[in-house]
Amino acid sequence: MILKQKNKLVGAHQLQNKAIFSSIYKYQTKYSPLTYTSKLLRPAMKQILRRFISSLSYLITASRKISDTGFSNCRNHYKTRDRDVGMSICHINLARNPKLRGGERQTELLVRALANQGVTHQCIIILRRGPLTSRFQDCPYLKVFKVRNRLSALFVCLARSNKALLHAHETHAVQVAYLASLCSRKYIVTRRVINPIRKNPFSYAMYRNAHTVVALTKAVKDSIKNSTPNAKIVCIPSAWNPESPSVDTVQEIRDKFLGKFLVGYAGAMDDSSKGHSVLIQSARLLQSSFPDIKFILLGSGRLEHELRQQASDLNNVHFTGWVENPASWIAALDLFAFPSLREGLGSVLLDVMRAGCPVVASKVGGIPEVVTKNCGILVPPNDPEALAEQMAHLYQSHNLRVHLARAGAIRSEHYSPVLMAQRYKKVYLSAR
Repeated sequence: MILKQKNKLVGAHQLQNKAIFSSIYKYQTKYSPLTYTSKLLRPAMKQILRRFISSLSYLITASRKISDTGFSNCRNHYKTRDRDVGMSICHINLARNPKLRGGERQTELLVRALANQGVTHQCIIILRRGPLTSRFQDCPYLKVFKVRNRLSALFVCLARSNKALLHAHETHAVQVAYLASLCSRKYIVTRRVINPIRKNPFSYAMYRNAHTVVALTKAVKDSIKNSTPNAKIVCIPSAWNPESPSVDTVQEIRDKFLGKFLVGYAGAMDDSSKGHSVLIQSARLLQSSFPDIKFILLGSGRLEHELRQQASDLNNVHFTGWVENPASWIAALDLFAFPSLREGLGSVLLDVMRAGCPVVASKVGGIPEVVTKNCGILVPPNDPEALAEQMAHLYQSHNLRVHLARAGAIRSEHYSPVLMAQRYKKVYLSAR
């Protein structure tokens, strides 16, 4: 009887202790830092999980399309033309700006030039809302993958065959290509800017592990060498845009500014290093002494309002805003000014020289490699007085303008899309 009572008391104490410990555990769990952290991270984890599932479903769909259809629309053509070339290229350009800029335009020119030269195994990975979304509708032998983000782009790269060579055309694309290389994918990089590579191990690894880094000019090559001396670097310049100007549009522009000597500049108004302010200062210096000179600024961007304010008291400066095809405006110019403070190459200079328009530009970066003494005039950077002096000199010297225009047009023949594609094909073949 006594043993039974003891067992009951022990059992009651055990139940009581269990209840106490359970309540303590619930209290600690409820109010612990780990619980608060998990509550804070829960929405982010859900978002990451959603993106992962979305990207995974996209990967499965893309893989099925590739395995089922592949490049069936160009298979017969591949047997006849691309067998000797023997290359499969996957271009990556994840630019986000909705406006078509120089780098994106050069990507399009290369893809089209390669297709015209018989490279039928091409695909390109772009963002759904990027500037290249609707640019390849009529491009033959090209598969277009429109992705949401870099993670989706990575999955598409991994779904491609190991034989496909990845070509990254901008920084986000380089990140994706480097991560794909960890799964035995080869890639090359095109570096267009002269800015130094960011000082962190990941950025260094992106360029160091690339099979080849393509620099537009020797100046860009030197900037890469300073950061990653072990990288394999070759120089391949950009190409001019083959789009022709509209004769009617050119005439309309000339009629609009009848009797004016048109000095133009084309470039995005997002970076102060493009030198818009320098050109406006030069326009202020020439306003009273050369009233016939009219400055035309093509482009738009976040600095446009500020630049308009700087030129609000000038009657010799005109802003056009964003222009989809600047070829007609370039053809209507008498002189092109390019006062950039830092430039890798400046592909718009190639369009201007091809159009037969004389150039006065800053002596910085890779510009002197394109605009030589015989086909243009170079001035010190960030020097409005020197720029104004040379523009006034060209305004007064018709024969010099004609000489520079002819020499520039001849020099532009070395920067055709055909030659650019041929140079890239050599790089692709070396990476096989």
